[in-house]
Amino acid sequence: DNGTYGMGVLSINDPYEILNLNRKRRNKLLRGKSSQPIENLIIQEGIPSAKIINNIASEEVIYLVNGDTVGGFYRMHETKTAKDILNSKGMQFKAFNTSIDQHFSKPNENIDNYGISKTSYVIAQLANISAQKELSLI
Repeated sequence: DNGTYGMGVLSINDPYEILNLNRKRRNKLLRGKSSQPIENLIIQEGIPSAKIINNIASEEVIYLVNGDTVGGFYRMHETKTAKDILNSKGMQFKAFNTSIDQHFSKPNENIDNYGISKTSYVIAQLANISAQKELSLI
């Protein structure tokens, strides 16, 4: 909790890394946004969602309201890899458009009015359903 903007977030590639965290990485988990203490941790399995566009790690950010797509953008970071957290200092934002989409879209893949690939749209819808289910359990 209290983590945002990449604060209070660690990327771990092997479970044994948790047991061997150095002091710098442990300290990163002490305070989040506005220096609020972090009291709880969430361990989440990462699913690589980054796309490489013009040799830059990028990911689609899609906004949904009541299950309807209302827009989105690409989060891009020149100094990060596809496995890194892109939501961190130095990130850039690019609007969806066909010139960027052409770098990763399959020739027959449909793009909707927002420039979002159908594959990403389905993933966003599944994430939305999952979030609604999680909220109903709280």
